[in-house]
Amino acid sequence: MALEKINKVPLFKAVGVVALLRNLFVLLFVISFLLNIYSVWQETGEIEGVIKDVGGQIFNPLYNLEQHTLKISEEGFTDFSEGILKGYWIFIKNIYLFLEPFIVSFLWFKFFVSIISFFMGDITPKFYVYTASFIAFTIIQWFYIILFTDLNMLTPFRALENVVGYLLKLVE
Repeated sequence: MALEKINKVPLFKAVGVVALLRNLFVLLFVISFLLNIYSVWQETGEIEGVIKDVGGQIFNPLYNLEQHTLKISEEGFTDFSEGILKGYWIFIKNIYLFLEPFIVSFLWFKFFVSIISFFMGDITPKFYVYTASFIAFTIIQWFYIILFTDLNMLTPFRALENVVGYLLKLVE
């Protein structure tokens, strides 16, 4: 009975719309991620190429963000020289490739916050939970770097530094 009264308040209806949009956004992200897997498989024709690409997207998102940011800074965000539709497609693709590492990082972070909160309990201060989640996220990236790439262990931190530097240049 009390919930029926709360749902009639416009603020709570708006929260329901926000939750719906969030779920729609996650669904679109998952669909685009699966389409990306399929396109990589079509390009390489090998499952190994798909595993390396997907592993890099999932386990090393900060490095991917740095690489894409450097590509955008060199080539620009879009190119209309091949036609307006192709230019808009490149623009949408660049936005997705720029936002995808943030989304993956956020999902990893939320995953670790949930796991650590479950084991440490609700009485643990959020600062400790977030710090432990950041450390776990960094360790996962390091394991991927050690096992599957020839990159340096400081790559995620350098990548973050380069991306922040590029974003600050855009703001100026």
